[in-house]
Amino acid sequence: MAAKAEQIIADFLDCWHRRDLEGLVARVTQDVAFQPDPGAEMVRGREAVGALWAQYLETMLGYEADIRQLAAGQGVVFVERVERLSLSGGRRMELPIVGVFELDPAGQIRAWRDYWDPAMAKPV
Repeated sequence: MAAKAEQIIADFLDCWHRRDLEGLVARVTQDVAFQPDPGAEMVRGREAVGALWAQYLETMLGYEADIRQLAAGQGVVFVERVERLSLSGGRRMELPIVGVFELDPAGQIRAWRDYWDPAMAKPV
């Protein structure tokens, strides 16, 4: 089961690479909870999360994530990754992030929390 959970999250992150909003939203539960960083309000529900991700994709012209560590157990997947973002206006940044994903028994994402330090974001 752990390998399957790891693959579910790897596939989810691949949707970001492809800028596939439909694929992203299809992989979350109706009552998904998303917290993009520790200080942010939790965004709840597939519709609200999908709208937020659509905004992200509008300003994010490119996305790459190098997965450093990926581990799963008991319906939880931890992903240490380095994201490289190309943003509107020509800005580019690199950011180390740890994400925690909770999966339901059907393999859909029911919660996603990212942990990162804004001081570690660096322009590239």
